[in-house]
Amino acid sequence: MLTSEEAIVIGCKKYRELYPKGMIPAAIEEHAVLGATPNGSSVTIHVTYWFEGESEPFYLFRASVNRESGDVTVTNTEDWHLLENRTFDNSQSL
Repeated sequence: MLTSEEAIVIGCKKYRELYPKGMIPAAIEEHAVLGATPNGSSVTIHVTYWFEGESEPFYLFRASVNRESGDVTVTNTEDWHLLENRTFDNSQSL
């Protein structure tokens, strides 16, 4: 069985497959918040952005990694262009 840390690495690799480095401009991607939540035999990985004035994060990517098999199920992806011309406020992510 994978550790939670190993599952997070697998989830991050899947993120990079879908959003290769350089696809999202660095000035935008630096505002990304990586999160992970263990759920027993799986770990949910998500990449969020917080916009100024919003009470909920914008989920760019969400996936579940099965700790037993290493399989990744992507449950949410969004067009990164939705991040353009937005004002970010990561103070809410803490």
